[in-house]
Amino acid sequence: MNRPKRGSYFFTMERHLGNAYHAQNILESVGIPTQILSLARPEGLNSRMAALVKENPGVWILHGDVFENLGVFNALCSSIGSLDLVMLDPPLDLRGVWPLLDTVREGRFVESESTAVQNQAVIASVGLGARRALLVFDGTMLVTRESIWLQAMASVNMSMLAPPAFRKLGIQFSGTPDKIFVKVVTQESFGCIHGVQAGDELLEVDGILLDMLENQFKERLAGRPIRLRFSSPHSSYTVAADHENEKLGVTFHGMPPGSVEVKSVTEGLFGSDKGVQEGDVLTDAGRDSLQSLDGMSAETFKSFLKDRPLRLRFQTLQKARRPIEEHELPRQHSRTEYTVAASADTGKLGISFHSMPPGRIEVKGVAAGLFGSTSGVKEGDVLIEVGSDDLQPLESISEEAFKGFLKDRPLKMRFLAPAIATAAPVLAETSSSHVDHGTEQRTQSEMPATDRSRDTYTITAGLEVGKLGITFNGMPPGRIDVKGLAENSFGNDAGVREGDVLTEVGKDELTSVEGMDFETFKRLLKDRPLTMKFQSMGEAVPAVQSASPNDAAAA
Repeated sequence: MNRPKRGSYFFTMERHLGNAYHAQNILESVGIPTQILSLARPEGLNSRMAALVKENPGVWILHGDVFENLGVFNALCSSIGSLDLVMLDPPLDLRGVWPLLDTVREGRFVESESTAVQNQAVIASVGLGARRALLVFDGTMLVTRESIWLQAMASVNMSMLAPPAFRKLGIQFSGTPDKIFVKVVTQESFGCIHGVQAGDELLEVDGILLDMLENQFKERLAGRPIRLRFSSPHSSYTVAADHENEKLGVTFHGMPPGSVEVKSVTEGLFGSDKGVQEGDVLTDAGRDSLQSLDGMSAETFKSFLKDRPLRLRFQTLQKARRPIEEHELPRQHSRTEYTVAASADTGKLGISFHSMPPGRIEVKGVAAGLFGSTSGVKEGDVLIEVGSDDLQPLESISEEAFKGFLKDRPLKMRFLAPAIATAAPVLAETSSSHVDHGTEQRTQSEMPATDRSRDTYTITAGLEVGKLGITFNGMPPGRIDVKGLAENSFGNDAGVREGDVLTEVGKDELTSVEGMDFETFKRLLKDRPLTMKFQSMGEAVPAVQSASPNDAAAA
């Protein structure tokens, strides 16, 4: 039996691809990765659909125009046998659809709900044993009623109802009474079928927020039926540029095979109109089908950007937020960019670097009285772009070209400086992740915050950890900075911070990332257990209270 995948597949005719992309953006905004499959003609649709669904179980979105008649739909359901189904604007009414859905999987409806939306659209959420189906009628709602569609899809992917027949959810939880996360999801279990993943946060039990449950969580978890609502840390979206969109209006930091982040978005052009924002991370690109940027060459990526039509998939990382207590001051997570220019009469720069391009490089030392020092360059700042006339990202520059640039005059250099926390110390939050600061762990009173910019710490991701929730700037053998942290992820819970530098990584023993090849690094990130050593960059690091994982409950 295939393991159900967390995701959805939008099947439509090519003439409706615009609607498909729009639906994909809405679905992925609530954490449902979506793949679009299209046909130029409807011939052979039934057999092809049946084969595809068997190979790719999950949530399927069937656009209404793929159904010739009720008989085709009936045959399709019968041939598939087990299906999570989402239908958009089908030419069928509820009376015709519900009996058919009842035949898709053995068992009667667990629940059914329907809501009229201003007499224009009807959403019907139907439980099918261990699966759910969402029916959305009136295709105009996809374009004009995004909030309703988003809310409906969130209830399908992020909420699940366990009937009395399912005593075991296959989900283990960890955390504190008011902050509970999914630790492990058993394969083929009820939770797995519904797309729950390690790292998801449990928000509600039977409509009651966790902080209102007090000590009733375990008791509630054992009850049936039970409804659980989760939040997933990631959201992504896809944009499609056609021949009319000559300029994207988007510039990037970095080049594949490293991380590619949106540097700027020009108002009035394609990227701005599609909602692309500075700081979003580009993960996939392609003309007909999306290809991951991992392993893609810089030349291929540049050629893709000139292609039309062009599809780009971005990921938005939501930073962790929590209420600020009265005795706390806000932490500074931002990093400041600045540019210096050496004129024709400038002699030595007086700046030395760790490592060499391709990839961003860190300032190793600044000589007193020379250009770098008088321009405000600091040890630990990161050089990201360099050039004589136009600035070029270091990810696309060879070591020889970089050395040549350093001799040029005039010379421009753009640096990234970590924001230094000078506020009062921030108290540590209780974490369920293991953080080992070893002999380098010191209390706030032992060392001023301004002296802690070179503290190191080590974290270990155990076998139960799924995604790390950490994205990086740069790749080995260059410098590797933490670019972003997914909310409620392992990395965030373990105390990793944006701007920290990854120095060593390994499964059984730590290995320096300096000199490590790109493929080895990618493979190590997938290993479990995985140990990573970071260098903290310029924030006041609080005393860490040791805390072992607290298993709140297992069902």
